[in-house]
Amino acid sequence: MWSWWDCIQSWNSVGDGTVSWLMFLPMMLWPIVVIGGIVALVMLLIRSGRTETQPNWRSDSRRQSPFKILRERFARGEIDRQEYEERKGFLSQR
Repeated sequence: MWSWWDCIQSWNSVGDGTVSWLMFLPMMLWPIVVIGGIVALVMLLIRSGRTETQPNWRSDSRRQSPFKILRERFARGEIDRQEYEERKGFLSQR
């Protein structure tokens, strides 16, 4: 019956102990590869589930620009020319 010490001695006897560590290298790297693959798969699933949506202020084509609203108010006579020019200048600064 083999004991733990016998296993260690047999591993060390192969190539002065250098081969035994090379045997363990793939076994040590395998969990890292598996975990990395799982993380990559999860990231891929998360990214594929997202849809590109535009912000509400961009997607609403019925929404008018501030300049257009200002022109309409001026055309309807709700504001006078001085107030129109003042507000137009304010909107231009932004």
